[in-house]
Amino acid sequence: DARPVLERASARETAARVAVGALAKQLLGTAGIAVGSYVTEIGGVVAKIPAEPDETLWSLAESSAVRCPDLLASQAMQAAIARTQQ
Repeated sequence: DARPVLERASARETAARVAVGALAKQLLGTAGIAVGSYVTEIGGVVAKIPAEPDETLWSLAESSAVRCPDLLASQAMQAAIARTQQ
C-alpha cells in the first residue's frame, strides 16, 4: 500500500505551509481579523467550552498540551491518548 507514503508531507512542505499561514495571520491582523483555534473533542472526550471571549479561549488552549480550553476535558483527552499508546 503506497498511500501512507503519498499522503505524508515533507518537512520542507510543512515549513512552507507554516510560514505562509503565519504571513496570512499577520495580514489578516492588519485588517482587524484575529485567527485562533482550540480542540473540542478527542477520543470521545467532549470539552465543555466556557462562555468566554475567543481570545481567552485561545489563551487557555495555548496552556494545554492538547490545545483544549477546558482543563478537565484536556486531562481526560490526554489520558485517552495515553491509553491508545499502550
